[in-house]
Order: sequence, then C-alpha cells, then structure tokens
Amino acid sequence: ARAREPAPAQPGEPKVASTEQAASRPSETPEGGERPYGRLLLETFRRSEALSPGCIFMIAVSPDGRVDTFTLRPYERLWDISHEDLAPMLYQTVVRGRIEVDESQSPLLILKPPSDVGEYFDFREVPEEERRNGVFTQMVCDEYVRVARKLIATGLEASTLVVLADASRFFGADDVLSGTAPTTLGALAERAQSSEGASA
Repeated sequence: ARAREPAPAQPGEPKVASTEQAASRPSETPEGGERPYGRLLLETFRRSEALSPGCIFMIAVSPDGRVDTFTLRPYERLWDISHEDLAPMLYQTVVRGRIEVDESQSPLLILKPPSDVGEYFDFREVPEEERRNGVFTQMVCDEYVRVARKLIATGLEASTLVVLADASRFFGADDVLSGTAPTTLGALAERAQSSEGASA
C-alpha cells in the first residue's frame, strides 16, 4: 500500500510535511522562527529521483501573511504522486503547486487555485452572506500574490518562472500575468492585493 503523508496542519498550526524524501529539516530555520518554505521547495525539487524531476506541494497563506499549511514531496521514480495523495483532506481547499523543469532545464513553478469554492470559503471562514463567485476570484487572486511573496521571502528566487492555472480568470486585465507565456514569481509578488489598492 502507498504511504500517505501526515495530515497538514489546520489554520494557526503551520507544518512542513515530514517524509524521508521531502526532508523537511535540511535548512536551518531563519531568525524569527519562520520555515524556509521557498528554499525547501527548491531543495526538494533537486532531490527528486524521477526521470523528469519535480516537486509537488500545497500551501495556504492567510491575509496577515501567516502560513496556515504547507506540505511537499519530490516526484518519485516509480510513483506518479498527486495532490490528493499528498493531503487527502485539503487538496481541493488550498493553493496547489508543482516545480518542474522547463525546456532549458531550469525550475518552473506551477500554481493552481483551490478547486472547491465552498471548501475554500469554509477554510477561510467567509460568512455565508459574502460567498459569491466574485469574492472567491478576488480572494484567490490575493492569495496567489501572498504565496509569491512568501516563497520569495523564504528562499525562492524572484526570477523563477511561474505558470498560473486559470490565469485569465484571476488576472484577466493584467497582460503580464494572464498571458500564455510564463511570468516571473517577482512579477506576481509585485501585484497589489485588494486591500492594498492598485498596483503602480
């Protein structure tokens, strides 16, 4: 039987998945106690033994910048792991991601939005009367930005190329982020959240 990951932490209890392959403790925790999430992703990606190396992960970053949950694992040689395998209870609820290699064999970050609108609203404790499609779109847009900022702040290069799933849905008016070509993680991080006003 397949070995499954421990359940990710609930909001307020950030946790890095603990597996031999993921090696959640290869880097020292920076001063202030925050895990090096971005660096862990890159190290785990580099540790992949798959023919096409990669890393699968999930992350949730709250509006105040706190990481609510984080779990990851490298691609394996004989197992095509999915986000459902990684965290069965949360895989439809939070931002999902992968790091793979692009045509030049450089790391390429792929981010996907939560796939279950209702579960995302539950996770973020949105009141019933505020649960609308437009609210979901804006919240995910903001969370994409927070994820980018968090990964850069904790060790992933701002120049890392990123592909945003459903980019036109969340950034339709932004030619840089909603185009068909990858953008950079830094370009995503520079965008303003709805609480911050328009980007410069």
